[in-house]
Order: sequence, then C-alpha cells, then structure tokens
Amino acid sequence: MYLIEHLHKEGFGIILDWVPSHFPSDGHGLAYFDGTHLFEHADPKQGFHPDWKTYIFNYGRNGKGPRAQNKNRNKLTWPF
Repeated sequence: MYLIEHLHKEGFGIILDWVPSHFPSDGHGLAYFDGTHLFEHADPKQGFHPDWKTYIFNYGRNGKGPRAQNKNRNKLTWPF
C-alpha cells in the first residue's frame, strides 16, 4: 500500500488489474510450480481458461491451504 499511496501523492493514477481466480500459463506463472498441480486443477477441463490461455486456481484443493489463505488475504487487502 505504501507504493500506491506514494504514487497518489505524486499525482499518479493507479489502475489495478486484480485477478484472484486465474494465472498465466507461461513459464513465469505458477503452473506446475513444484512439478505437480499445486495451484491449478489437474483436469484441464476444470482448470484451464481457453479464451485467456490461463490456469484457474484450485481453491478447493486442501480446503484451507495456501490458495484459500491467499484468496482471503487478497479480499482483505484490496476492498472495493
């Protein structure tokens, strides 16, 4: 938040593209992060968005694991 507040004080507008449901499928994303489907669905029919060519987070896996925690932190950090 410090960066956002600092930029606002300097007269910059900020556009935030917040997407808590999917992530890039390229080598810079989280796909196969540890060699398994840690963040995405193993079934491409459930976990791949063909229009955007992105993977969809599997928040149901391990119920209260890091994905669910990250989603909840994001909701609290970026209230709209």
